[in-house]
Amino acid sequence: MKKLVSRFRLLQFLMVFGIIMCSSSAFAAAGFATYSGMTYGGQRFLLSTQNTATYDANTKMYTGGGYWDDDGYSSGYRVATTAFCVAALMDTGISKSDPHVIGAINYLLSQVQAIGIISNTGNTNYDNNSALIALSVYGDPPTEIGRAHV
Repeated sequence: MKKLVSRFRLLQFLMVFGIIMCSSSAFAAAGFATYSGMTYGGQRFLLSTQNTATYDANTKMYTGGGYWDDDGYSSGYRVATTAFCVAALMDTGISKSDPHVIGAINYLLSQVQAIGIISNTGNTNYDNNSALIALSVYGDPPTEIGRAHV
C-alpha cells in the first residue's frame, strides 16, 4: 500500500510539473514572460505617450511640456506621474541623455515652488517624494537647469 501511495504522489507531482512547464513554455513563447520583452514594450509605451518638451529656438531654454498625464486623472498628478515614468525609464536602461528624460527632468524642475518642494497640486507629499525619487535616479543635476541638453 505504501508503494502505491508513493507512486501515486510521484505521478501527481509529475503531472502538475508537466502542466506548469507546458503552460509557462507557451506563455514564454508568446513573448509575455520575457523580462526584456516586457521592458521593451513598457519603455516604448512610455516614450510614445509623453507630452513633448519644447524649447526656445534661440536660447534653447525649456518652455514647457515634457510631462506625462495619467489617463483618467486630472493634470493634478502630472508631477508624480512624470517622476515615476522617469524613474521607470532610467531603471530599465534609458539614458539620462535621452531627450524624453531631459524633457521630463526639466518639467519636474519647472515645478519647484518657492519653499523648495516640487509640486503643482495639493498633493505635495506625493508629488515631492516621487520627484525626489526621479531626481535621485537621474543623478547629477543638469549643469544648466532648464536648458535643452542636446
